[in-house]
Amino acid sequence: MKFLSTENLILAYKNALKSRKTKHEIYIFNQNLEKNLKNILSDLQNRIYTHWSYKYFSLCDSKKRYISSPIFRDHILHHMIYNICYDVLDKRMIYNSFATRKWKWLHQWLHYIVSKIKSQKNNQNLWYLKIDISKYFYSINHDVLKQKISKYIKNSDVLYAIQLVINSYQTSSLFDSLFAKQSDYRKTKSKWVPIWALYSQLFANFYLSEIDRYIVQQIKPQIYARYMDDFVFLDTKERLQQIKLSVIKKIEEHKLVVVPKKTQINTLKHWISFLWFKIQSIWSKLHISVNSKNKKKFRKSVDTIKSLEYDHISRQDKKRIISVFESRKWIFKHTGDTERYFKNLPNTPINLQNK
Repeated sequence: MKFLSTENLILAYKNALKSRKTKHEIYIFNQNLEKNLKNILSDLQNRIYTHWSYKYFSLCDSKKRYISSPIFRDHILHHMIYNICYDVLDKRMIYNSFATRKWKWLHQWLHYIVSKIKSQKNNQNLWYLKIDISKYFYSINHDVLKQKISKYIKNSDVLYAIQLVINSYQTSSLFDSLFAKQSDYRKTKSKWVPIWALYSQLFANFYLSEIDRYIVQQIKPQIYARYMDDFVFLDTKERLQQIKLSVIKKIEEHKLVVVPKKTQINTLKHWISFLWFKIQSIWSKLHISVNSKNKKKFRKSVDTIKSLEYDHISRQDKKRIISVFESRKWIFKHTGDTERYFKNLPNTPINLQNK
């Protein structure tokens, strides 16, 4: 499938529609659908396409996130790029790189780590190292990202479109206080990929693929996995001390900064808390649990459901309640906490769906 083809454009339009069916801007766009789609292709072919600014809002889930949403026209362009680039860039990522990849979701990361730990003859000697990058999406260097992508994407039309979206925004001074004055973050203006934009997840994951290859080919830890910008290593304590220095140095070469407080080395006998889960090894037996934050959120969602007056809930609110509940419920299915938390679970969400 060619990038500047009607086939790619129509596919991108249909995919962009899926998440924005009720938006007023879709209605306006569809009033002159054929003309608007032709204009996208024409502007890209003539290299006169203008990427509009994003709509900004904040979202609070596990932490406060600043979300950037493109207009529908640009959202179609993002899908056009994604359709062409995904397979090319995904093939350059190692197996144990997870997040926003097909069949590489969070529970796959969990199962991968658990299976690797279980395969070790004596996992009581294992220690873990966690490394996290400070404000990762806001720190991605535009020049470095373009250079990385251009190694594998050679089509000039695709590269033109990629440069358009990469240049569509630059990080403001919002997080400058978190970084030293001499850091690359403070020095570089051309950085950041927008959270929420379709291409940003793919580009952000791909940005670290070179570091992944360095780790598995040069450092060779016993166990290694990455979920976006969260790195986890399992090895002996002595080896992890060396790995820590080498990996941080490599990360800094890519114009990124590591969070010192979140860089931890500890024995697997203590809980290793990673994203939504906790893993612990006691007497060669592995325990998997949900972390405290998500347990509290699950209890809160259950309490909310119990207190609702169902006859006065709109259909939209019902969908939102069910979505939140099911997302929390899903986490527990991959741990040993299922029986404990689902023993006295109300059947309210089923009732909501049937009304």
